[in-house]
Amino acid sequence: MEHNTTNVDEILNQRGTVYGSYEDGVKCRADIVNALEYVYKLNINSLGMPKELQIMFGDLALKLMRAASNPSHIDSWVDLEGYAKLIKEEMETKYATKS
Repeated sequence: MEHNTTNVDEILNQRGTVYGSYEDGVKCRADIVNALEYVYKLNINSLGMPKELQIMFGDLALKLMRAASNPSHIDSWVDLEGYAKLIKEEMETKYATKS
């Protein structure tokens, strides 16, 4: 399969107009995840949160950042809802109390 740089560039340009620059997005997500890590350390475990949970929060941070970049872009809200549902299901499976 041939790599089509033009299509990739077009997609990146389109995403940039909807969500802003990639660099700004990375900084924003890092700030959000760092804040959540801080809260986790204060309330749950001073050693920090597991990597898996960091990734989950990172996914949510990405979707929140995108929604904040363009609140009228409904797909961002749908994505956020989907990721939250997947994470909820994972947490229920992993941490549900057995009766």
